[in-house]
Amino acid sequence: MATIQELLDEAWDVKETTEAVMAVRVALQNLKNVADDTKATVDGIVAGGSFGSVDAALKAEGADCIVILNSLVNALAAHTAFIDFVPDQG
Repeated sequence: MATIQELLDEAWDVKETTEAVMAVRVALQNLKNVADDTKATVDGIVAGGSFGSVDAALKAEGADCIVILNSLVNALAAHTAFIDFVPDQG
């Protein structure tokens, strides 16, 4: 069975890569970049300790959101062959 990379390379080589596929891939790449940047920012804030002094309910809500963010980052990272596809220019 062909890998995602092989399928995208093949489609690109025979000019069958549709604008829709590439547009979806670019949109997901943007989401991945924003999620990665957001995770880095949140991790820095939490590591700085200032988040630790907020009300317990707010801290719990923030922690729940951080779990979602981490899940999103990990889920997108599992699909980098599609999301980060760069056609072979050679």
